[in-house]
Amino acid sequence: MGIVAVAFGYFELLLKTGDPNRIGMEYARITSLNNLMNVAGLESYIYEDFADATFSLFGQISASPVIDHPYDVSEVINAFNNPDISNAIITHFKFLTSSWMKTRPDYYQPFLDRPVKVFCETQIEPYGIEIEHVGLMALIDCLILPAGLAVEVFYLDRSDGDEVNVHRFEDVETEGMITPIDAPVLRLLYRP
Repeated sequence: MGIVAVAFGYFELLLKTGDPNRIGMEYARITSLNNLMNVAGLESYIYEDFADATFSLFGQISASPVIDHPYDVSEVINAFNNPDISNAIITHFKFLTSSWMKTRPDYYQPFLDRPVKVFCETQIEPYGIEIEHVGLMALIDCLILPAGLAVEVFYLDRSDGDEVNVHRFEDVETEGMITPIDAPVLRLLYRP
């Protein structure tokens, strides 16, 4: 599953809401997650340049006139078409996901065959490695659900039948918040 798709979809959905206050609240929430990375053992000099790219994109989508036209996602497209910016945002989100998992090991450990810390250091943090199902769960738990968004994953896994299998991540209590039933939905396609 592509973390790029999740990251792009996150910013796209925020922009499509057309709500500058919501974008501002997400900026503040993601900023506060820097403390989570510190708690997980990451020094700020390791992640701050990557985080700056994320916050720069937040600034662009909240300050630009495209907020008046919620379906114009050109700022997001431009950022993700620039490899330097895109890679920095992805790395920031990987560090957030890893930190989320490391600070909640009891929740994620039953899904893993090795310690959470080792899993994060070998399967989440390295550049060029796509996240697996557990990493996707953690990314959604950290980034998407607290934003009041939902996720649907469409599985094209050659299962029997004529219908695509869909798993919806929503209505899960995350840090005291419950995703609204009418939340904007990020739709992802999984093809093994």
